[in-house]
Amino acid sequence: HAQLGTLRYMSPEILEGSVNLSSSWCLMQADIYALGLLLWEIWMRCSDLFEGDIAPQHLLPYESELGADVTLDSLIRYVFHMDKRPSIPKHWELLPQGSVLQELLTDCWDGDPDARLTARCVVDRLVSLQSFFSP
Repeated sequence: HAQLGTLRYMSPEILEGSVNLSSSWCLMQADIYALGLLLWEIWMRCSDLFEGDIAPQHLLPYESELGADVTLDSLIRYVFHMDKRPSIPKHWELLPQGSVLQELLTDCWDGDPDARLTARCVVDRLVSLQSFFSP
């Protein structure tokens, strides 16, 4: 296994060792996966997305599911074999922008690299979110 980047943010195909390291497209799709995790991490700290305007304690991706000290083997099992991702708060479904947030995250961290969004599509969706926050 080649470790490309930080363990928690490695895409399923990199964790499993099946990524074509000579393909820039494969590496870009792995970056989109990591971007999805970063967006999740940022939004989990956004008090406007939580009732009472209190964001939960900061957690790294997979920390609540796998603990603070994740291993390559635990991530391979959880992310690749079980096709699991960090939990998205259930109450986001009730927010006006909730379905857009959920869809963006799940489309970024899809287990199939070919099904993940392109960087341009991520930008377009992020721009569309501005309408929920503009005065």
